Amino acid sequence: MGDVSDAALLAIIRARIRAARLARNLSQEEVATAANIEPRTYQHLENPTARRKFNPRLETLLAVARALSIDPGALVRWAESGELEQNEAVTNVKRSGRKRNVAKD
Repeated sequence: MGDVSDAALLAIIRARIRAARLARNLSQEEVATAANIEPRTYQHLENPTARRKFNPRLETLLAVARALSIDPGALVRWAESGELEQNEAVTNVKRSGRKRNVAKD
């Protein structure tokens, strides 16, 4: 995992948050309300825009984890075997303004 970029790891965290929300059949607005954050902040957490770099604060991640009733550590632990390859959100990581495919084994 040493050669995995910060952007790839953040994409995994985003995908884990989205998967937890969908598994609970919640809307983005419902999670935002439960986490006491603005709905737009939550939307950027799951789907950052190209115009705005968004690096969530630790407090935001903790609030979202609590709202989803998941262990915050589960969001940030290293990717499990094969997670990088299986995670569609990671295969197109933006670097230097260009999309680049992460190498798959």
